[in-house]
This record gives sequence, C-alpha cells and structure tokens, in this order.
Amino acid sequence: MYRIIGYIASFLVILLVLPVHEFAHAFAAVRAGDPTPKIEGRYTINPLKHFDILGLIMLVVAHFGWAKPVPVNPYNFRNLRRDYFLVAIAGVTANLIMSFIFALLLTAFSKITYTAFNVAAFTDLSAGEFYLYFYNVATYLYNNNEISSAAYIGLTLLYFVLLYGVMINVNLIVFNLIPVYPLDGFRVLDAALKRKGRVFDFLKRYGHYILLGLIVWSVICDYTESYLPVMHRLDVLGTVLGTVSEFILKVFTGFWGLFI
Repeated sequence: MYRIIGYIASFLVILLVLPVHEFAHAFAAVRAGDPTPKIEGRYTINPLKHFDILGLIMLVVAHFGWAKPVPVNPYNFRNLRRDYFLVAIAGVTANLIMSFIFALLLTAFSKITYTAFNVAAFTDLSAGEFYLYFYNVATYLYNNNEISSAAYIGLTLLYFVLLYGVMINVNLIVFNLIPVYPLDGFRVLDAALKRKGRVFDFLKRYGHYILLGLIVWSVICDYTESYLPVMHRLDVLGTVLGTVSEFILKVFTGFWGLFI
C-alpha cells in the first residue's frame, strides 16, 4: 500500500516541480533577451511540453531524472557569460525555493495532525521531527479505529506529496548540478570556463551515457540491496542524493519547526 501511494505521490509532485524547473530556465533566458524558449513553445508550465519519457520514468522510480533541456541561444543574451550562468542556475534555484515551501507545508501538516489527534504514543515528539514517524502514527491511528481507511489513505498520500515535494526538489538540485551534458551543472561549467579542454569535450559527448549508467546502477542497487546488503554501499549516486536530501529535509523542517 505504502509503495503504491508513494508512486502516486511522486508522480503528482513531478507534475509540478519539473515544469517549474524548466520554465525557470525559459523565464531567465527570455529576461536575458533570448526569445528562443517562446519560439520553441517552452515558455510554459505545461508538463507535456517539458517531459522526457525516460527521465520521467526515472523520476517516478528512482526520484531523480531529467526533462528535455530548454533550447536557448546564448548569443542573444545581453551579457553572454553572466546571463548564461543565470539561466543555468535558474532551474535549481526554483527547486530550492519549492523545497523550502514544501518543508513549511510538511511541518505545518505534521503539527496539525499531531495536535488534532494528540496520539498518546507520540506525545514526546516536536512538530519539527514528527514527520519522521508519520508511518507509525498513521498506522497507529488506523489500527486503533481513530480514522477510517479512506482518511488513512488520504493522510498518507498528502504526507508523501509534501515529503517528496522536499526530497524530489532537493534531488533535482543535486542531480542537475552534476557537470555532464545536458544537465545544468554542465552549463554552469560551460559559463565558468574560458578555455575548454578534452575533459569538457568528453563530458559533453558522453554525458548521456554517464547519466544513464549512474541511474541504472543506482536502481539495480536499490532493488537488490535486500538480498545483497553490500549493494547499498556501492550505490554512489543514491547515497549522495539520499544523504544531501535527508540533511536538507531536517534543516528545513527544523527551521520551520521553530515557528510552528
């Protein structure tokens, strides 16, 4: 049940955060003087205009993936290097803002649930850490007939949407800053370097294959670690994303917990 609800929540979050990420690139490019995103029909938050099928599948399954890059023509920018850099980081900046807002909503939801039900077994938890135990809280309420099965599913779905709203946004930030083509990190590298060498050319030429290899390996490790625990340690991408996401999640919810 949790896995199915989790996949539904992931898809709902992706319908919001991925188009906003790409629109941020388009918005920054247009503001910098380049009409290309408008001409190509990418100056929109319509998800159908931005989705890459394989990247979407990876986002739902592994919580990290990609969309179709927004086409831009840097030579239309008013200040080539400055504007190219700003366009490159616009997407991850939008994700950072969204993750901060989702953390606020998650903390508020946890506080409301905590106060409304006043679950005896969890009264020693603060709002800032309540979300960590929501699996047990929802199950506790359902098993003690304090909520119906519909309420149980609804609360759990809302919880996952808010939780993944933080985690998927953070994963997109970290993932997109990997300096290989066609991710944002490569564009940042392109804007920062005056001289490009063989390493730069390699990352541009083979970037797609590097990304696909990292993601496929991470998925394999994720689905086999229950049989081979050592696979968890070999999942480089998953470990980095998971560690950073968990850290930022705790920082953001802890921050909002001070005020809610």
